[in-house]
Amino acid sequence: MILILLLVIHFFALTYLAVETAGLLLLDKYRENYPYDSVWIAREDDREYAKELAEKNDGTVTEIPMLRVTTAYEAQQIGVSASTYETLSGKNCDLKGREILFGMEDAEFQKEKNITNWDDHELYENVFVGNYDPEFNLIMLRNTEEGKPYHYELTKAFTQSLIGQYSLDQYHENMVIFSDEFFEERWQEVRKDKTEASELYLFTFPARERVEAYKELTAYNKENGIKNKHEKMMENSLYNTEEFLKGQRMRAVFSLSSKLFLMATLLLSGFFVVALKNLSEMTSFKRRYEFLNYMGMKEKEQRKNIRFETKILTMISAGAAFVMGVLYVCSYLYQQNTGGGDGVGTEFWKYWAAIMIAYLVIVYLIQQLFGWYVIRRLKRERRKQG
Repeated sequence: MILILLLVIHFFALTYLAVETAGLLLLDKYRENYPYDSVWIAREDDREYAKELAEKNDGTVTEIPMLRVTTAYEAQQIGVSASTYETLSGKNCDLKGREILFGMEDAEFQKEKNITNWDDHELYENVFVGNYDPEFNLIMLRNTEEGKPYHYELTKAFTQSLIGQYSLDQYHENMVIFSDEFFEERWQEVRKDKTEASELYLFTFPARERVEAYKELTAYNKENGIKNKHEKMMENSLYNTEEFLKGQRMRAVFSLSSKLFLMATLLLSGFFVVALKNLSEMTSFKRRYEFLNYMGMKEKEQRKNIRFETKILTMISAGAAFVMGVLYVCSYLYQQNTGGGDGVGTEFWKYWAAIMIAYLVIVYLIQQLFGWYVIRRLKRERRKQG
């Protein structure tokens, strides 16, 4: 029973918690996949203000014609033309008619991965172009005559890092790429509507000017920016990268703290389990080693046996948990490489190895402490007996 309990404790610590903690320790891994300091979804009429803001703060601004696009699960995305995508990515993009591509922004992007593990591609093939009204239900219109105008041919879905991931769950603010002909036709309609977004402004600012530029742009957007038609829509029209990443880091620190707390709790639980076991067996230890002492066993051999007895269950459970931890991280790596993820870098492996080694070293030291305690206790009992 004690062995099973220790196995459960060490298994949970060396599998799930070790992998999750190693991933969370990479707190600054995201910034490299955010090429812009501010991403502003606005109107064509805001072009002059955008240029003035960039010039005033010694920054740059890239202007991109865009459409607001909403997928069937009511998540708003950024729609661009094939030629715009080619300019941003440097990749050839040959789309015709109602063909589309779906580029999912990934904060951990290393290389492009095809997305193949979606349960229902139809959720991404049915999209609404424009400022979305949640009263309009795309899911209900699927496979109906009324839904045909909102159906497109999804030719490929993949991960990317062209503007940055400004969505915690990766379902929002991704990129839908349309053919040039279709995009131009719809964009000419949308640009006339002042309630619709028609231009994407991508800003970069020097570090010394960043805070002031954020402040000015935020104030202007609050007063004049595009508004969602319904308050339940989660997306914003302005994303300031440092502010967004600050929130990400705070969430990561909180999650990391909770994982470390759980790991410390498991170590403490294992400590008490072994402590109760050894204390409850103290009388047995005393009788057994009194007999071995009378039989002539050397004190050095007795100490060796005591240390072995006090740590054998922990050695077995921690060893088995370590093997399962290796298998767990291998399955995690496989999932990352085959499930649309970007794999893991060398930093992850360093942190994972350090966590595993540190945990096992602490467990080893705890067992040495118990061995030392039992030996001291037995010596004291012998001295009392004369």
